[in-house]
Amino acid sequence: MSLFRVGGTGNAARRLRWHDLRDVAHAQLALLRALARVRTRPVGRLVSRAAGPLMPDGASVADITRRPRPPAELDARRASVQRLELAIARAARRGLFRPTCLVRSLALADLLTSHGVPGAEIRVGVRHPGASAAPMSAAGTRLEAHAWVELDGLVLDEDTRRTHSFTPLGGVRVVHSSAEGGH
Repeated sequence: MSLFRVGGTGNAARRLRWHDLRDVAHAQLALLRALARVRTRPVGRLVSRAAGPLMPDGASVADITRRPRPPAELDARRASVQRLELAIARAARRGLFRPTCLVRSLALADLLTSHGVPGAEIRVGVRHPGASAAPMSAAGTRLEAHAWVELDGLVLDEDTRRTHSFTPLGGVRVVHSSAEGGH
C-alpha cells in the first residue's frame, strides 16, 4: 500500500507535487505518534479538565474572545489548514493503518500546531442513547463517542452534520502534544 497514491490508479502518485508528498509523510508520522500516545497512555490520561469556563456548546470562553486577524493572515492560515487536513485524510486513507477518530484528531491538532497554526481544539462528544445503531452498553443503553478538531469555531476534516449529532462533553479537553510541552 502506498502513502502517495490518492486514487485507485498507480499514476496518481505522479499527480502529487513534492510538497504534497512531504505533507502526507509528515501526516503519517503524526498519525503514528498519536496512535502510540493513545495506546501507551493509562486510561484517563488523554483528557483533562478544560481551562476556564465553557459555553453550552462546549466552546471555551477564550475561543470566543480571540483577537481578530487581518484578511491576508486569515487566507494564509486557511490555506495551510486545508493543506494539512488533506494530508491527514490522505495518510489516513492510504497509509500504514486506519486511524480512529481520536487518533486522527490528535494528529491533526499536533500537525497544525507544529506548522504554526495554534488554537486547534479537540472535541469529544457522545451521541444520545437510541440516536444510532451503536452496540448496547452493559447498562442496556446505546452510546457512541466521537472526536473531532475545531479551529476558530469551525469543524475541521469532518462532516459538520455528523459532529452536530454528538453532544460535546463540557468541562474536558483532550490533551495533545502542544498542550504537553511537545512530548
